[in-house]
Amino acid sequence: LTRLTTTGNYAVLFYIAGVGQKGSLSLNINAAPAAFVDVVAAATLASPASPVDVFARVRDTFGNPIACAAGNLSSISFAAAGAKGSTVASGAVSCFNGAFKASFTLTVEDAYTVRATWQPAGAAAVVGNVFITVLAFDNTPPTVVLQAVRVNGVVCTPSARTPPGCD
Repeated sequence: LTRLTTTGNYAVLFYIAGVGQKGSLSLNINAAPAAFVDVVAAATLASPASPVDVFARVRDTFGNPIACAAGNLSSISFAAAGAKGSTVASGAVSCFNGAFKASFTLTVEDAYTVRATWQPAGAAAVVGNVFITVLAFDNTPPTVVLQAVRVNGVVCTPSARTPPGCD
């Protein structure tokens, strides 16, 4: 068996062992230009108003990578939608190490689904996604407040060291 890596017409020749017969088969491979999109984010947990980079790699129906190039930047789009209904547009799409790259600034606390849609002219859309949770982190240390100390139910008076046991 041979892995077919491009569209086109193929002739498959075979021999049936023990019978002494040969056969042939004609194949026509005609498929959509993309099969799946892998999407990853630089951070899947972010603070509000922090920019997050999202990357997408596209492979065709045969598993061959479609590298990011100037000629196909218009075939991919990125969008983010929060579970609470907020939507966020991405920045301009660019290339990074062969992958498509977009940046989002997610300002509202929410669980976002970021989708990368690959759709060249005349082809069906192929979508991949990644999830990013945005939380406001409070780095203020906790405040500890001491309440009145009691011995046998009686509030201590530190200056008088009363009742007994309050020293």
